Amino acid sequence: MKELICEACSSHEFTKAGKYLICDYCQSRYLAKDFSLVPAVEKTPLVYKKPRNRRGLWIALIVAGALLLTVGGTIIAARASLHTSPTGLSQKEKADNAWALANISLVPGWSEKTYQSIELATTNYDDKTNKTSYSGGTKFSDLVKIVGQPTKVSDALDKSLKLKYAEFNYQDKSGKNYISITIDYDEQTNLIWQKGVYGNRQ
Repeated sequence: MKELICEACSSHEFTKAGKYLICDYCQSRYLAKDFSLVPAVEKTPLVYKKPRNRRGLWIALIVAGALLLTVGGTIIAARASLHTSPTGLSQKEKADNAWALANISLVPGWSEKTYQSIELATTNYDDKTNKTSYSGGTKFSDLVKIVGQPTKVSDALDKSLKLKYAEFNYQDKSGKNYISITIDYDEQTNLIWQKGVYGNRQ
């Protein structure tokens, strides 16, 4: 009896399918006649590739995905904690912030409509370069044309981020009641990526 060998990939493993023998590796089909191999049709042999153990690949992909989610979630959480109202605010803090938004017009040049019209830029993170960029949204320079110059502008603690933090403040004569509007923007694109309004009243 003649040994069965695939002409395309030299495999010895076949599966019988009706009147055909099909190579388990390259899927070439042969007519089964007296256990000798005769090509069934003109075929384009596939390049033989040794089956790989893909368990390591899947583990690496799962670990990389989990790491990306962890890092991405940490970045998002860190950014969100900068100016969004944290959970666990006291009732007074919540009431003070609501009061600040309702009285935002006390800050020179500002109105609730202006604040609500600010469109935040989309944050884009490039895995290859580990850099963040911004697209779309309102430009800080356009906002300044409407509301005037901020009370204070400061740089991000990490100078490589090229982010600026602007504050527009109001404080009454007693010094006990204040409203602070915070605008965070990218220095390179001038796009606003975060905003917040906070207050304190006695």
